[in-house]
Amino acid sequence: MKSHFESRHGLPALFFCFLLSCASVLSSCSSGGGPVGTGISSVEGNLVAVETEAAAPTDGVPPVLVRIEEVAGIEAETDPEGRFTLVGEFSGPVTLAFFHRGRRLAEFPLDVPAGSTVILEDLEIRPSLPRGVRARLVRERDFFGRTDLVDCEAGLLLVRDKAKRSRQFAVRVGPDTTFRLGLEGPELSCADLRPKLEILVEGVVLPDRTIEAETIVVRPGRRARL
Repeated sequence: MKSHFESRHGLPALFFCFLLSCASVLSSCSSGGGPVGTGISSVEGNLVAVETEAAAPTDGVPPVLVRIEEVAGIEAETDPEGRFTLVGEFSGPVTLAFFHRGRRLAEFPLDVPAGSTVILEDLEIRPSLPRGVRARLVRERDFFGRTDLVDCEAGLLLVRDKAKRSRQFAVRVGPDTTFRLGLEGPELSCADLRPKLEILVEGVVLPDRTIEAETIVVRPGRRARL
């Protein structure tokens, strides 16, 4: 069965157009704030509940405008099922703002890897929530980076991006993490990793903004070049 990455981009996209991206999941590792574009990134999500003081009861989720505050022109309105996709050249710390009929409802801070996709699953907008919104799960997909530190005993990788402002972010690995050499290559383990490897990371973003890796794919044959 093909992975999501392979079906979406095709094998050449991994081995010949290896786009590296950035996500500062540790603010202390950031070398600067604000979006830094190094490729097309995206944020996807779906709203399952929207409560507003002015909105009348509806059978479904009312239309909501979702906007990236730091970059002009990147916005989208939710479809009838509450889904939205924001696409553009941005990365790093950004804020998603949610509006209904011109009224600001909520905001959701994110660290977006350049060239990757962040997925917000089952968003709820309610006045009683912190910042007015919460997501059941935040996923990181199609994130490429270079290993700077590999500490298998601690279950920690520090991975550097290839954005214009290179930054590190933390990736947690554990017994449930799958390691592989290439998309269809042999399985690996954390012990097979070393610094300066180019890797693809997919997993879940934790509340402390580290990434809990589900899959790590190592690019075969070459060390990373930054």
